[in-house]
Amino acid sequence: MFIAGEYLYYNYGYRDGHCCRRKSTPLYGFVFIFLIVSLFSLIPLSANESSASFLNQEEKVWLEQLDRPLRVGVTQIPNQMLVSKNGTYRGFSIDLFQMIGERLGIGFDYIYFKSWGSLIEAARKRQIDIVFLLQKTPLRHSYLDFTDTVVSQQNKIIVDVKKDTNGITIEALRGRKVAVTQGSAIEEYLKTTYPDILLIPVKTELEVLTSVADGSVDAAISESVRASYYIEQYDLNSLHIAGDLGYDYHLSIGSRNDLPILSVILSKTVTNIPVNQFEALRLKWGYTKDKVVFFDSQTMIYIGIVFGIIFGIILPFSLYLYFVNRHLQREIEARKQALEELQAAHDAIHELKLLAESEARTDELTKIPNRRGIQEFLISEIVEYRQHKTPFSLLLVDIDHFKKINDKMGHDVGDQVLETFAKLVKKCLRPYDRFGRIGGEEFALIFPHTTADNAVGIAERIRETVKHYTYHIDTYVFGMTISGGVTEVITSDTPDSIIKRADILLYRSKVEGRDRISI
Repeated sequence: MFIAGEYLYYNYGYRDGHCCRRKSTPLYGFVFIFLIVSLFSLIPLSANESSASFLNQEEKVWLEQLDRPLRVGVTQIPNQMLVSKNGTYRGFSIDLFQMIGERLGIGFDYIYFKSWGSLIEAARKRQIDIVFLLQKTPLRHSYLDFTDTVVSQQNKIIVDVKKDTNGITIEALRGRKVAVTQGSAIEEYLKTTYPDILLIPVKTELEVLTSVADGSVDAAISESVRASYYIEQYDLNSLHIAGDLGYDYHLSIGSRNDLPILSVILSKTVTNIPVNQFEALRLKWGYTKDKVVFFDSQTMIYIGIVFGIIFGIILPFSLYLYFVNRHLQREIEARKQALEELQAAHDAIHELKLLAESEARTDELTKIPNRRGIQEFLISEIVEYRQHKTPFSLLLVDIDHFKKINDKMGHDVGDQVLETFAKLVKKCLRPYDRFGRIGGEEFALIFPHTTADNAVGIAERIRETVKHYTYHIDTYVFGMTISGGVTEVITSDTPDSIIKRADILLYRSKVEGRDRISI
C-alpha cells in the first residue's frame, strides 16, 4: 500500500477465483501454495480459453499482451463498494469484477479514492482504466465509454422528520439549499434542469446526509440503499424519504475511451454473464426492484363494500340477462371470428409495410444500412449535438482499386469481397457505432460521443485489419487496402456538408498514395 495524491493504492489480484489483498505469507504458506500450484499445473488451460470464447482473436491477443493489471477506480458507496475494517474490499461491484476477471482470466488493481469527485477527476486524466459503476452523462462521454446498464437505482429526496414535507417534489425545492455529492451525475442533472435550486456540493454521501441532520441544508438527494446504510451506521434517525427525485440511476461500467477495444471486451463480458447470476448478485446486495403497492388495506375494505353493494343490485338481473343474451351467442362468435380474420389481415399488411421500410434502409448485399439509413443516423446525431453539444465523428472509406477486382475476377468475386469487408469492419466497432454502405465500394461510419482524434484510432484499427486480411475466393488469393477521411461535426453542419468534408479528406488519401486515413 502507498499513498499517491489523495487516494490510497492497494494491489489486488485473483487467487483460486477470489479477489484478495496481497500480503506476506509464512514459510508453511509457501509450501501449501507450492502444492496447490503443482496440482493445478496438471489441469489443462483450455478452461480459461473457452470461458472467453465470446471474444474475437484480436480482443484475446489484446488481453494477452497487457503488461499490467487493469486499474479500477473505486470509492466507498454502499452497497456497491465497502471497505472492511481490515482494509479489504467487498460489495456488489467487487463481486461483479470477480465474475468478469474469472471469465477473462485476468486480475484487477483496485485504486481507492477518498471522494467521488477525485475518482472522476482521475478518470478524466486517464490515471485509471475503469470506473467501477457510474451514470452515463454527456460530459462523461467525452472521456469514457460505457457498457450496457448493470444495475438501476432510484434517487430519493431526503429531509428531516421535523419538517412536514411528505410527498415533496423537486420543484418545491426551488430557491432552497439541497446537498449533493460533488462530481455526481445528480449534481450535473440538477445544475442543468433546476438552476434555481441552491446546490451544496460535498465530498461524500455521508456528508450529504449529515448536512440535513444538522440543519445546514433543507434537503439532500441520495439513493435509498446508500441512505439506509449510513442512517443505520451513524444513527441519523431523524431522516426520512420525502419523495422521488424523478431522475433514476442506470449504472454502467465506464472505461477510458482512448482504449475502445476495452469497452467492447467489458460489454461482451457483462452480456455473457447469465441472467440468473446477475439477479442473484443484485439480490445479495439489496438491488431489487421496489415493490409497487396499488391499494392499502383500508382502501381494499372500501372497495369490498362498494362491490358488495353493486353485486347485490346486479345479481337479481344476472339470470335474466343470461337467458336474454344466450340466443345472441352464435352471432357474437361469428362476429368475433370475422374480426380475428380482419385483424390477421391487418397484421400481415403491417408486417409487410415494416419489412418494406427496413429494406428501404438496408443494403441488400451486405445487410448493413444504405445511404438513406446513414442519412437518418446523421440527422439524429446532428440534432443531439445541437441540443447537448455531444461530439461525433464521420469516417468515409473506399476500397482501393476495387474496379480492378470486378474487371479481372468478375462481379461475383467483387460482391463476395464487399460482404467479407463489411463483416471485418463490424468486428472492429463498438456496440453503438453506425456502419453503412453509401455507394459501390464506398462506406460510411458514424462514431457517437467521439472526437476526430479518437475516431482516427478506430479508423486505423480498421485499416490495419483490412490490410492484413487475405481473401480466398474461388481460385483467387489476394489482399486489399482502404483509404479514408475522418471529420468531426461542427455547429453549422448538415448531413450533406459533413459528408462532403469527409469525402474531400478521402480524396486526399487517394491522391497521396492510398492505404491511409486523412483527418
